[in-house]
Amino acid sequence: MKHTIGMVATLVTLLVGVTQDAISQVNIREVLITEETVTSMSTEYLQQVYQGVNQQIEIPDNPWKDAWIMKAWIVFNELERRAGNVAAAAEEPVTTVVGESFILQYELPDETLAPYANLLMESGVMEEVVTDLENTFQLPQPILIRFTSGKPGPLYYQGVINMTYEFLLSNHEIIAATGYAETEDELVLTLLNLVEFVLYHEVGHALVDMLDLPVLGKEEDAVDGFAAVVASAFDLDVVALTAADIFNLNTSIQVSNEISPAAFWDSHSLDQQRMYSIICMIYGSDPNGYSSLLNDVGMPSEKESECVYSFQETSRNWIRLIADYIKQ
Repeated sequence: MKHTIGMVATLVTLLVGVTQDAISQVNIREVLITEETVTSMSTEYLQQVYQGVNQQIEIPDNPWKDAWIMKAWIVFNELERRAGNVAAAAEEPVTTVVGESFILQYELPDETLAPYANLLMESGVMEEVVTDLENTFQLPQPILIRFTSGKPGPLYYQGVINMTYEFLLSNHEIIAATGYAETEDELVLTLLNLVEFVLYHEVGHALVDMLDLPVLGKEEDAVDGFAAVVASAFDLDVVALTAADIFNLNTSIQVSNEISPAAFWDSHSLDQQRMYSIICMIYGSDPNGYSSLLNDVGMPSEKESECVYSFQETSRNWIRLIADYIKQ
């Protein structure tokens, strides 16, 4: 997910301010939260708003979810600033990659989430991913990729990509519950592949914001395409296909719970649509190598040429937009 600086002051104008006397009845749709107004609010009020926002975020398939996440991020940053920019973690964050365009940092979580921080740091996979990105892009300012907890995410906002340990935990539970991975090693690899794809997705959001790139259609779909193109360019098709599989698992859960009408208002396409789009892109990147892929998921044969065209068009358009920022 991504929220540009401009969006904070414009797209949230549907909300109206409330006085602090009304704090006991805070409804986030009635609170104007912008970077300009948040600094005037009391710390106690902001803490209560942040708690209320998080409660709303936890509501599944809510059409206001993206707006609430944006507000949570703004409020959290202000609370952190007032606390002297002290990290939520008890210990200093561990920074493992410091490049001109990308910085990788781990905040150390509590005991519950510590295994996921340890998994990421011990695997070294994220270091390889960020190094590949650093060797590929030359950006006007660095993007901080921060693995953290207790904050909204995964999302990009103002030069920072928040990748949360809670995201690993929730997907670990889904993968384990559905029996997708037969062994613990497969489960770990699935998690790492999923995190990598989502990171590419958020980098796509960062590029749109930082480079002021035009986007026609849903930005979430556009950066899914970016993530698939990057995975293919790095010879990591399995990363994209793993993400597609997880979207399929989420689809099974959604269907069992029935998809609410609110899901159709979401800025993301439905998980099943995202799954098919990613598979289509990967097939299009190498139709000979993936000749059986479309049949495996039951896509009609006429989609084959469309997928080839879709991958070529998506790759060409992204390269055209960011050519000046790709290292030769």
